[in-house]
Amino acid sequence: PLEVYGNLSTAYRRGGAIDQAVATARRGLEIGQSSSLFNALGNALAGRGDHLDAVRAYEAGLALDPDQLQLLFNLARSYESLNRPGDAILTYQKVLRQLGEQLPDRKSFIERRITQLEMGRGSRQ
Repeated sequence: PLEVYGNLSTAYRRGGAIDQAVATARRGLEIGQSSSLFNALGNALAGRGDHLDAVRAYEAGLALDPDQLQLLFNLARSYESLNRPGDAILTYQKVLRQLGEQLPDRKSFIERRITQLEMGRGSRQ
């Protein structure tokens, strides 16, 4: 049942109802905690440009599930938005280590982002 809150939050976010997405995820977290629910909250917060609180949500989710790839990837993206390229690079590198040879398209994207960040071209593309 907690996942219902995460799914509903995601649907609200995708539909442009960002404040409802945030409220729904927070409501779910009042009932119980899960890494996917923290991910939904982080995504909703990032969707309204609140990347600092999104980072906090992603980190809370990672405290529950340190190997959750989607949380790590989203955390790296928020670090980029906060102009924290060093943190973004380190986090992307964690994602790459866990990905191994899985998801070659995602792996290629992350490798390009790391290169761009290392060259000082960290703006999102």
